[in-house]
Formats: sequence, C-alpha cells, structure tokens
Amino acid sequence: MNKAYKERMEDLRFSAEQKEKMVERLMEAQERQETKMNRKWLKIKPVAAAAAAVAVLTMGAGAVYSGLASDAFASVFGNTHTEIIDKIGKPIGVSDTDAGVTVTVDAILGDKHNLNVVFTMEKQDGTSWGLDENHDLMIDGELQLGYMGGSHGSSWFVDEDPEDDRVQYVQQITVDEESGIKMGRTKAVLENLRLCNTKTAQVEQEFEGKWKLRFDLQYEDSSVSLLKQPLSIKTGAGNAIIDEATISPIGFRVKGYYETLKEEVQAQLSAGQPESGREPEDSPWRKFTDFDIELHKKDGSIINLSKEAGSSVSLQEKTFIVGNGFQDTVYDLDALEAISIAGVVLPIEAK
Repeated sequence: MNKAYKERMEDLRFSAEQKEKMVERLMEAQERQETKMNRKWLKIKPVAAAAAAVAVLTMGAGAVYSGLASDAFASVFGNTHTEIIDKIGKPIGVSDTDAGVTVTVDAILGDKHNLNVVFTMEKQDGTSWGLDENHDLMIDGELQLGYMGGSHGSSWFVDEDPEDDRVQYVQQITVDEESGIKMGRTKAVLENLRLCNTKTAQVEQEFEGKWKLRFDLQYEDSSVSLLKQPLSIKTGAGNAIIDEATISPIGFRVKGYYETLKEEVQAQLSAGQPESGREPEDSPWRKFTDFDIELHKKDGSIINLSKEAGSSVSLQEKTFIVGNGFQDTVYDLDALEAISIAGVVLPIEAK
C-alpha cells in the first residue's frame, strides 16, 4: 500500500506581522488532519514553513546512486514516462548518517523554475518507521539554491512497504526569481526528524540528527516557450499583459504585469491593502491572478492548472507570477495540444 504524507507551503511575500499570523495558523493547522486521494496533506511546523518559504538547495559528497532517475521517482510519478524522466532527470546518490538514520538524496528532476528532489531515509537498526493512518513523519529542512527570493512548494513522505526500514521523502520547489534555479554545487540540510501521532498531536519518537548533503545541481532546462509575442488578457483586476508563458514535462509558469487597473481595484490599492494573499476574495491580491490557466491534451481532456497553482504578486509593481511543478505527474509534451490563459489558446510545440 502506498502511504504518502504531504506538507504544503504557501507563497511567500509577507510582512513581519503577516508572517506571525501565518505561523499561528500553521500551528493550528498542524493539529488538523486532511485526506485527499488516499494521501494525507499536513501543514509543516512554523520553523519548517519559514525555512521552506525562502527555500534554497544544497547537498554533500558520498556514494553514487546506481539506479536510474526514473527508479528513484517511481513512487512519485509511477512507472509512466520513464524515458522522459531519465532524459531530464539525474541520479545523485549522496548520503549522510546521523541519529541512527542514513539519508540519501537519490535523484533530481527539474526545469528552469521547478525542482523535484527525492531522498531515501533508512533506519540502521532495521526496524520499520511505524507509519499508518494515525502516524506521520515530519522534518525541518532547507534547500539552498544560492539566492534569497520568492518560492513555494510542497514536501511529503512515501512509505511503499510499511514493514521495511526505508521511507522516501520528496521535495518540490518552484523558484519565482527571473534567473530561475541556479546550477552548480548545492546543499540540503535536514534535521529534527520526528514521528507524530495525528490523533493526539504529540511527537512519539525523535531522531535528533542533522543531515548535510552536498551535490552538483546540473541539468538541462526542458521548458518550452508558448509566446511569440506578449499576450493581452482581461481579469478581475483590469487589463494584464502576459510576457512569459512556459511549460515543461514537470511544471509551468505564467508571468505578467498590469497595464491598467479597474477603478475599484486602484482605489483599494490607494487605501493601503496589505500585500498578503490571505485577504478576502475581493482583495486586489487575489484579483491579480483571477484568471484560468488550462492545459489541453490531444485526447480532448482539459486540466485546470490554475486551481492549485502557486502565485507571487507585487501590488506595488503591478506584476504577478502563476505556476508550479505538476503534482504526481510528468507530461509527454508530444501528447499536449495547448495551454489557454484567460480563454486565449497557445499551442504547445514540443522541442
């Protein structure tokens, strides 16, 4: 049975006061259990949320992973499109041992703005991790990508065999910075691994170690541009210009700015609306990204990408970014027809 546990992170451009409120909400949310598609989605603890919110990636020397990238990511994306994963992914195989646990970064899979990293955690005493419907693992961590900018993403544990001594830990990160993910030597620091009882909200076992993993972050960007020229759309905030739209097998990104704003939106901005994204539905922050982004497949099916996408908004500069890595999915671009943004269809021409 496949048991996966996800911790979600929200977009990050908050003031000190807003961050404090976010921490309070995360503490409350951690005690609540949500189920979706046979998976548990957990909020991470405030300290982990703060670290992941400004996420960056790094890792250490060690053995060479002997398998393929598709082997490492099978628990995440299944056994489909393995050729694509092996083409754009990279096996790593760097390990560190502490507190009776060996953590190995098995493989990476990325494009210019999205990165997936899969780790294996193995208990040296050979015992199982004890994950079931009432128990989840949590960990604090930081991926260091060499910059301090906006990012968002998610992370989760997968325990495909509850009887053995191994679990996988997956991190997905989307970097909003224009320069994207920086290639080169990088590092992951993970610490404070703990087994939590979701019924009592108590920590039942702690592994008070710190795992530092350094490795080379190098891969070829698989993103395809969808724009031949800037695109004008109408939204709940006004008239926007889309100046970037890309898709890759693992994620998408749409970036733009507002040419003109509706009078009521401009009035709200002039009144000093906070730049948060946790405001009422009619706030300017939400209206800036109030448009649909849909993926059209050649088999006729349509997927709403904007429904669960991350976003970054600057009310002062009147700019926005919408996008993230695809959850649990890798797409063959040859099987995709187009992406529509606010009803405007952009054909996908795979490389």
